[in-house]
Amino acid sequence: MKKIIAALISLTLFYSSTVCVFAIENQECPYYEEIADVIELKKGPVLYLNEKRNDTYWEFSDNEEAFKTINSLEHDLISILSTNYNLDNLEKSNWLDYKNALENEISLNHISESFHTQRLLTFFNVCDNCDLNNEIRQIVKTDDYSMDELAVLMPYTSPYYKEYERKATINTYTTMNVTNAINYADKWASSYNYSYACFINGDCTNFASQIARAGGISNRSNWYYNSTQSYSTSWVRADTFVKTWKVAYSTTSFKTFSNKVSKGKFIAYDSEADGKWNHVAFVTAIGSQKSNYRDFKIAQHTKNYHAWVSSDTNGWENVSGLKAIINTPN
Repeated sequence: MKKIIAALISLTLFYSSTVCVFAIENQECPYYEEIADVIELKKGPVLYLNEKRNDTYWEFSDNEEAFKTINSLEHDLISILSTNYNLDNLEKSNWLDYKNALENEISLNHISESFHTQRLLTFFNVCDNCDLNNEIRQIVKTDDYSMDELAVLMPYTSPYYKEYERKATINTYTTMNVTNAINYADKWASSYNYSYACFINGDCTNFASQIARAGGISNRSNWYYNSTQSYSTSWVRADTFVKTWKVAYSTTSFKTFSNKVSKGKFIAYDSEADGKWNHVAFVTAIGSQKSNYRDFKIAQHTKNYHAWVSSDTNGWENVSGLKAIINTPN
């Protein structure tokens, strides 16, 4: 296996109560095995915040070389997506369009899941890491950022995020009406409510937020929807949605997870266990005990369905990494 070198820019930034250090390190990447042998990765900036070390996300050592490599390795799959969705050549500026297109093709069963689709999705996951790290870099260059602003971008494994989670409280306005939430989830799981902004190629969190709204959860400063042009990142991004409402319970064991979930709960997973939540869904019913797990019914978008885990449609029992039950929005 190619050794992944984490060479970070050495830089020290001083603020009133926080010291940020971008350290230099050599370390092998423990994630993203689908691409780690063919694309060189490096560790993102290591931040020392409040005298504690905080790792960020793994990223490409060379963006240009990474895109050149993936375009060569997955030429056929990328060409299909480019043709079907009228996309320009895959590059840094449009990777998200390609990711959404691929997820939509898989959701519609136009493209079968395979090593090639997983390798391309893993590549897009690292693209997302690069964007998050760049946001983090920009924020720490300023001297007036808030803990909320930086913490929700950091890996949930970082001390800085854990401290934020410990201090943060969820404002209580109403208790979610689970019946109304389930009715909405059942009605719209296989289609789209065009009263809201629609992200047909990547809609899981937008749909989860709509379910919470149907259950009576109103806008607040860090989670809101006003119009198709005005909504929070936490309304549409899985990682931020989870960090907004906070994790109530998490485990790598699907059997344990299935015995902990209950009707009316939002759930999430981090398939790489790399500190970033990938997907959000909603539990509408609890079923019988199977051989390796307790069955439950999930409503979600991307892939769109309302189905039991035991069905051929649902694939949660095969998800690797960390699974989480999210605190019920209130």
